[in-house]
Amino acid sequence: MDDAPAQREPAPVALALVQDFVNTAELPLGGYDALADPAATSEWLRERGFEMTPDEAHRRRIVETREHLRSLI
Repeated sequence: MDDAPAQREPAPVALALVQDFVNTAELPLGGYDALADPAATSEWLRERGFEMTPDEAHRRRIVETREHLRSLI
């Protein structure tokens, strides 16, 4: 399935947050990363109802989790 994200069916409601999370980056194609630094990560989390202010170590763990999920998908 190599369709662009905009052409795919959205995830079921229960998985929408996971889909949104794994789509926070378009790498390595020179794309974007919504979790590029602690401030951006904090903003992304806050917009989804998570009141957190991650430091750099926590941000790296969040990104690592995202990349593990992306590799599984």
